Amino acid sequence: MCSETNSTAYQALFRGGTSADRTWTQPTPYSAYACQMVLSTAFLLWGFRSVAFLGYSERIGPVVSMLRTLIIQDLIPFSVIIVIIFYSFGVFFFNLLYPVVTSTEADRSASDYSWHAFLQVFMLPLNLLFTNFDVLPTETAKDKDQVLEKWRTTLWFSRVMMFVFLLLSNIVMINLLIARFSLTVSRMDSKSLGTWRKRNMELLREYQSYSPLPAPISFLHYPIKMVSWCIKKRNDDNNEQNRLFPEIKFRRIRPQLARVVTRNKSDSEALVAHVENLVSTANRDLHDRLGQLEEEINRKFALLQEAISKKK
Repeated sequence: MCSETNSTAYQALFRGGTSADRTWTQPTPYSAYACQMVLSTAFLLWGFRSVAFLGYSERIGPVVSMLRTLIIQDLIPFSVIIVIIFYSFGVFFFNLLYPVVTSTEADRSASDYSWHAFLQVFMLPLNLLFTNFDVLPTETAKDKDQVLEKWRTTLWFSRVMMFVFLLLSNIVMINLLIARFSLTVSRMDSKSLGTWRKRNMELLREYQSYSPLPAPISFLHYPIKMVSWCIKKRNDDNNEQNRLFPEIKFRRIRPQLARVVTRNKSDSEALVAHVENLVSTANRDLHDRLGQLEEEINRKFALLQEAISKKK
């Protein structure tokens, strides 16, 4: 998906630029604006795609991996919850401040009435969330350019519901998101190196599967690749050494993998492993000491029996 986005961005940049230079000698404002929006969108997609190239760096790669995890595991579930809360409070505030029963027929028959109503449903909670109180229609002054007719509700009731929404969104939800981010970052910090190596390997495998041929004849690479895979598979089945090679290689690099796993353990796991090592060392020393004491007692008991037998 990322590769398709990347190729689409480059094609849009190339085609949009060439069409603007060669074809549109005298562009209209609408065509120039459309070309500008295509180029801007392509540049935006190219910027998002460029973040993946930063994953090659050993210093920036773990940060990119943590950012991806924060967005997928924390931000998206939080966004689903906050959208439901926004929609619920938005409908409530809209019906409280702009009831349909008080609007005139001219207001409801306006062409942009539904669009303004839809915007107000989502913009009212959004302005409350970011404390943009200047544009909130809770004061007695009436805007001349306002399409929707505002209803003078009881002021204290609207302020109480505003306080409930701010308490739920700004204090509870935002702090919950910050706490989730902090927990995820602290949990992934000790494992960031291993996570970066995994993502880096996935990125390398992704580019390894691409066709080296240009776009018009790129499909020729896949039949050739399939035939070469079949030939290699047949040769590997006939060669016993090729089957044993991965096992031999794994035995050689197993100590290195064990060191990497130990280094990528979290603080709690490292503490548990350290305590287990101390306990096992203490138990081993205790067993050795008990064995020495038992041997010494047996030796002294043998000497005592020998002395008693001599006296008799």
